[in-house]
Amino acid sequence: MLIGKITLHQIDTTVVVGILFVLLIIAYVFGTKLRKFSERKGMIHQDTDLGTVEGALLGLFAFFLAFTFSMSGSRFDSRRDSIIQEATKIGTALNLVDMYPDSARTSIRGHFKKYVDYRIAYFDAGIDDDKLNTALKEGGLQADTIWKIVTHLGKEEKYSAATRLIAPALNEMSDIVVIRDAVKNETVPESILWVLFLLSICSSFMVGYGASWKNRNSVAGFVVATMISISIYLIIDLDKPRRGLITTEGANQKIVEIKSLFD
Repeated sequence: MLIGKITLHQIDTTVVVGILFVLLIIAYVFGTKLRKFSERKGMIHQDTDLGTVEGALLGLFAFFLAFTFSMSGSRFDSRRDSIIQEATKIGTALNLVDMYPDSARTSIRGHFKKYVDYRIAYFDAGIDDDKLNTALKEGGLQADTIWKIVTHLGKEEKYSAATRLIAPALNEMSDIVVIRDAVKNETVPESILWVLFLLSICSSFMVGYGASWKNRNSVAGFVVATMISISIYLIIDLDKPRRGLITTEGANQKIVEIKSLFD
């Protein structure tokens, strides 16, 4: 869903959750006011217990909250795992380069060093599409150059065995780039987040409306709004690929560590 041309994931998480928190408080206050009005007009008795309805709605909200958190966590794990897999595949291909003589190995390792630098730049680009595309393109050119050198060497009988080993590793190294570029954009569908927001507001309203006006507890409404806001903040932050507090910086360090192999 778009707000103008801006998606929900592009808006600062603090702003989104801050607005949600205010709406939760308003919903709770409105619920208590409506309960008081209903009791005064005789539309509902003071002792009427809405615990069943309130419990059902809160149960549905809790289920949806857990479901959304699971989706968000799964996508975060996919992004992190793809980075770790890439680091592993780069390391494997780089080690196999040692099977070639010094003359060829020096050239290939030089291109590998540039390739790793571009893959690090790809992560550091954040949400800058121009930098992302440049790093992706330049890294691809380095990978193509490495492939051309390896296939050329493979035409010589004495290097054919080494080429048969490194060729699959280079293919896997290139494949994981495509996978990683795809999963970085995977997020929880915004329609699901909007439903989650709606359920949270309805739940806050029912907490306010569920208790008799004489037995209302403002602290309870504040606590509910706070805990719901914190939970949804974590879900949204976890679901933002390249922004927010929760990042895949730790996984990217595995690729950064590969640079030490060139020292």
